[in-house]
Amino acid sequence: MASLLEPGWLAAAGLAAGDITGRSVAGIVLPLVFTVALILALVWLAKRQYRGAKAKIQEQTAAMEAWAAAQGWAYEDERPDLLRRWRRASWPTGAKEAIKDYVSGHHRDRVVAACEYQFDDEFSEGIKATRFTVCALTLPMALPRLVLKPENALKGVRRVLGRGDIEVGWPQFDDAWRLTADDAAFAQAVVARPLQQVLVERSFPRQHLEIVGQDLLIWARGRPDPAVLEPLFDALIAVADAIPGWVWTAYGRSV
Repeated sequence: MASLLEPGWLAAAGLAAGDITGRSVAGIVLPLVFTVALILALVWLAKRQYRGAKAKIQEQTAAMEAWAAAQGWAYEDERPDLLRRWRRASWPTGAKEAIKDYVSGHHRDRVVAACEYQFDDEFSEGIKATRFTVCALTLPMALPRLVLKPENALKGVRRVLGRGDIEVGWPQFDDAWRLTADDAAFAQAVVARPLQQVLVERSFPRQHLEIVGQDLLIWARGRPDPAVLEPLFDALIAVADAIPGWVWTAYGRSV
């Protein structure tokens, strides 16, 4: 019986031995070329996105530095010491934490600052970092820790589980804000009716607000935008001014 590769059989089939070999090579080479081309395209796209993200970060940093200079404020690229000072802040944390683009100065005769808190669990050199805008006001004295967060739909669930927050007894406030503190009596003293009224105003930013030592902080997710910093400083000043005077004597401590 004739072999399938003998010339007579190939001729009967209208094929040459080179046709089979050529098609076999093409069947291997073409997918390989396509795969290599796809990998190269993805690498090029990733590098382009990286450069774009890096450029955007540099632009935002330059904007913060320029804004600080225009205000006559100080600018610092990084403040690692604040990671320890604000260790008890309630924002999410992760690997490679940093306080970046720190600007500080006086606003309405108060010492204030703004910066970016970031962490980078993907070790992406900051490209994929999780970022938060933090504004701070220096208080006259350090106070016990207190946290105010905009209320959410889980309030009822927390009550059922016996994990309710501190309530002040005014539904308009209790329905809008979640109040927690290490000392409930202190929380009730600070968040008296004057501060409650400040916080329920429509114009007050719906952001996280807390006392950490001698700093009053307001923060939210996202990079700092110089255009919205002054209203946040105003909000901090309104909160500080609404704290009853006797609280400083009863709970304040020098640092």
